[in-house]
Amino acid sequence: MSKNFKYTYFNAAARGELGRLIFAEAGVAYTDKRVEFAEWGELKPNTPWGSLPYLEVNGQPIGQSLAVAEYLAREFKLAGDTSEEQALSTSVVHALTDILEAGFKVMFEKDEAAKAKLVESGKETVEKILGGVNKILGNKAFIVGQKMTYADLALLNVALQSPNHGIGFSLDKYPNLKKVVEKVKESKNIKKYLAERPVTQFLQSSYRPLTLNMPYKFTYFNGAARGELSRLVLVAGGQEFTDNRIEFSQWPALKPSTPWGTLPVLEVDGKVIGQSGAVAGYLARKLGLAGATNEEQALSTSVVQALTDILEAGFKVVFEKDEAVKAKAIESAVETTEKILAGVEKILGDKEFIVGDKMTFADLALLNISLQCPKHGINFSLDKHPKLQEVVKRVQKNGKIAQYLKTRPVTEL
Repeated sequence: MSKNFKYTYFNAAARGELGRLIFAEAGVAYTDKRVEFAEWGELKPNTPWGSLPYLEVNGQPIGQSLAVAEYLAREFKLAGDTSEEQALSTSVVHALTDILEAGFKVMFEKDEAAKAKLVESGKETVEKILGGVNKILGNKAFIVGQKMTYADLALLNVALQSPNHGIGFSLDKYPNLKKVVEKVKESKNIKKYLAERPVTQFLQSSYRPLTLNMPYKFTYFNGAARGELSRLVLVAGGQEFTDNRIEFSQWPALKPSTPWGTLPVLEVDGKVIGQSGAVAGYLARKLGLAGATNEEQALSTSVVQALTDILEAGFKVVFEKDEAVKAKAIESAVETTEKILAGVEKILGDKEFIVGDKMTFADLALLNISLQCPKHGINFSLDKHPKLQEVVKRVQKNGKIAQYLKTRPVTEL
């Protein structure tokens, strides 16, 4: 059966443009639903996570911009030829999105002193990420593999948007990345789309196949935080791995050798994959914990990304030293938590697991935040969500997970 696609976002580029670029390059017909900001208040309660963009596939909604882009890239064969290429292209997309997000912070900050700090931070982010992408590209024609992927489209996207954001974005120091952008622009479908797309405010302002016998090495700090979901996926999937836990004192020496200057990183058969969301998604798909269909995989990924927003809100509280700022961060985190838990519960319905009829990494992500977030001072509780509590209990009873939770190191975070 053919699939009907409807893509909804503001009449702007911003976080929605990568999805449109993927549709354009794939040559797939879809409804490009562009809403005005004045319409958002009425539309918001009907979206999966109270945010845009979201995609409807034969009426099934999928939210979270990165989950949508990844789904489309996989659906239209623009994610890479192998599981490893797909993980690498996703990690590049996530990293390049950090540049976009840094620019958005600058654009919307009204306090000039705060904006100056954000500009400085944004410039550092730009150089770190572009340096990493340039290293992955090497002398190839495309960033990942031998043909265009959505990583190349993401580079084009930031190259078109980020120079307007005031964070010193430029590819002048990276001639090989410039060549990629020009090559993507020359694609017949992309050239046509760029020539015809609406002018909006935001526009102006090859590897060996992996087998389960290959060694996995997962490196993160000796804590849960952003690394624990991947550990849970590895455990639930029955995959042996080296759990390389490092102390903070070791990080400065290790940092230059990581893909993006961040942890966690996963090494598989000598290849290195960074970005926590990309690593967890790769492992979930490889170990059969992402969902049975492409649509289920997209939905589980969107749930994981949404639940990660709760974790990130908690980390802001944990690491904030200014009490006045912390109080505001707590208030924001409480709102974030309730909005997202309500969205997850709606997707769960009366099923035993959040997505599909068996455990996925969405359920593991719910367990993860239920164990971490009560420590973050954001009043996290599942008491108002008994169905989600039942999912957590069900996952905790999984034999592999139960054993891991008993034996894993007790850490501060």
